[in-house]
Amino acid sequence: SLSWDTENENYKSVFVIDTESGVITTTRPLDYEQYESYLLTCTVTNIHAQSTDVTVTVKVEGSNEYPPEFAMSIFSFDAEDPVDSDTVIGTVVASDADKGNDGILQFFLIGVESGWRIKRSTGQIIQLKKQSEGQEETQFG
Repeated sequence: SLSWDTENENYKSVFVIDTESGVITTTRPLDYEQYESYLLTCTVTNIHAQSTDVTVTVKVEGSNEYPPEFAMSIFSFDAEDPVDSDTVIGTVVASDADKGNDGILQFFLIGVESGWRIKRSTGQIIQLKKQSEGQEETQFG
């Protein structure tokens, strides 16, 4: 016969093992954000009561299930005009409940007049230095 066990009691409601075939199935969808992997111990016993154990690791793959969310619905920052150097006037804040690469955020400004940039990795809003005629704006990324 075949049986299994785990030290984590939370796992026992997640998996079922067919004692005849040894097939392990889940009782519900696995959530990468809850557990990235599960460690199970399976035991097989023959008719002479001899047994052996094997450790089974179930690795859960992440999926991009959660959309990013801003910390507030409106961000408001004060800015002076003109500025003598590129100036951070504020930071928009957002988060993503996904782990790993699926939870990495990039920020973009859309439909904004020249003179503004956003630092893609941090959400910092930058008011760019007024350019003299003939100078180009600095790209920020």
